[in-house]
Amino acid sequence: MPCWQRLVQDWADGRIEASYPVGCYRQALTRLPEDLRVYSSAGEDIQAALARKVTRAGGGARALAVSPQGIGHAGSAAGFPASAVIVAAILGGALIGLVALPAVRVRRTRR
Repeated sequence: MPCWQRLVQDWADGRIEASYPVGCYRQALTRLPEDLRVYSSAGEDIQAALARKVTRAGGGARALAVSPQGIGHAGSAAGFPASAVIVAAILGGALIGLVALPAVRVRRTRR
């Protein structure tokens, strides 16, 4: 049985107890059956386990960013969950707003 299938079978009780090579997590995400992708938290749980595995290995966020799946389409288990993408976009917009606010105030006081 391929390692990605063992990982999905390990998840069947709602948690992943064993540790697998990073490639197994990625394969499990890309090959996750449609019913598990739609009706369960398997994709998010496997993605979280992959993030913990990469962080423990010292790769951090950079190692996750170069995964072959990338972000994928919104809500895809092959990439980051749609909620994570939305939160990142909101935080990025807020950060840009905070950086631009002092510049707008300086222009107004010079007039």
